[in-house]
Amino acid sequence: MKTVYISGADGMIGSALSVRFLQEGFRVVALVRDSLNISRLPKDNYGLLVKNFNDLSLNKFISKNPGEAFFHLASPYFKNESQESLLAYVECHLQNAVLVTNMRIQSGVRFFLTTSSIYRYDC
Repeated sequence: MKTVYISGADGMIGSALSVRFLQEGFRVVALVRDSLNISRLPKDNYGLLVKNFNDLSLNKFISKNPGEAFFHLASPYFKNESQESLLAYVECHLQNAVLVTNMRIQSGVRFFLTTSSIYRYDC
């Protein structure tokens, strides 16, 4: 079974993309920040694996489960209004980019698409 990784799979676009890939017979690894907020994803689906970005074993899992494609749809977001400075934003966005790039490299995918936007993120 071919595998695709989708960060932000619990969002509107990510969940629709997840459903489509599942319908086409792919195994979908849904990467989310909060495993409790997955109401848009199909329940009890054989090909769906939900993984939390904060899971310490995520890098090991990704390196042992190569994928066909990585879709980065997750958006960084700020939770803490005190981090509104430009420097904090840039640092935070770079941390997110490094995290996702490392995951993409470890997964061995040859196709990578990113459409992430800026929301507000608390690093």
